Amino acid sequence: MAAAKGLNLRFISKIKVVFNPFQWETASAREFLRILDTQTVRDSNPKCQIHSEISNKKNDPKIEVQFADKEAMVLDTGNMKVVDILSQFNKKYKEKEQTS
Repeated sequence: MAAAKGLNLRFISKIKVVFNPFQWETASAREFLRILDTQTVRDSNPKCQIHSEISNKKNDPKIEVQFADKEAMVLDTGNMKVVDILSQFNKKYKEKEQTS
């Protein structure tokens, strides 16, 4: 997956992935969490806190990202594919990279 290959956490301070494991809509959020847990991605910012929160509510899964400058991004991933999540994440990351 090309979008995951260049994934970098340099400008990210915290990521939280919230999902109900019994809903089929959570597959993309869980895959994103799996990608975040790879050594290459973790090495890009060892100080970045990555949390998962298991929910028993029937809410759509979501990914909450907090950047180092305290700006936040929330993705409701219920109807998103992992490629779409990575695309949104990388787009926002590139914006941060250009402004720093």
